[in-house]
Amino acid sequence: MRIVLLGGPGSGKGTQASQLAAHFRVRHIGVGDLLRGFVAQSDCQSALRTRLDDGDLVDDETVFGVVWPHVLAATEDGGYVLDGYPRTLSQAETAHVAARRGYAFPDVVVYLHAPRAVLVDRLTSRTDHRSDDSIAVIAHRQSVFEHLTEPLVKFYEDRDLLVRCDATKPVDAVTADILTSIDARNRRSSVGGVGL
Repeated sequence: MRIVLLGGPGSGKGTQASQLAAHFRVRHIGVGDLLRGFVAQSDCQSALRTRLDDGDLVDDETVFGVVWPHVLAATEDGGYVLDGYPRTLSQAETAHVAARRGYAFPDVVVYLHAPRAVLVDRLTSRTDHRSDDSIAVIAHRQSVFEHLTEPLVKFYEDRDLLVRCDATKPVDAVTADILTSIDARNRRSSVGGVGL
């Protein structure tokens, strides 16, 4: 099983990715964690660290170089739940080409949607605050998502890969909805996804 998760900051992508990866026994690829690890490996990555801390997206070439080897390795190992990539149409188009070469197309793209007010409230009430959890950065991250990432919803709808799930529900209810949607999709078609 190969799953891509889309959703604004605070939508629960990381939590759902962990749940789904355990359910399907595939690898959870958390792109935010990968990028923070990449930045931590070298003192020369201060510009990237600043972008992450400010809530901005990392450039396409860097994020692809960090993420894609993990996608290919997970594909060879049975599948993945990809949380945090792609974030823009250009990233999705690059991933589409790479997925064709590596047989790494997603089976489904899950969009965790919730009103902005709910997402902001979740992020501001976190007890484990990250460096990118200040009010100003939270607002900026939401704006970046709405401007750059939400157009991916149509990109994946056009490829008949998207399922929508209400992210305002309790965690286990969201997981159950996702699994139900994936099961219904699998029953409708035995054909895999057509491209990241």
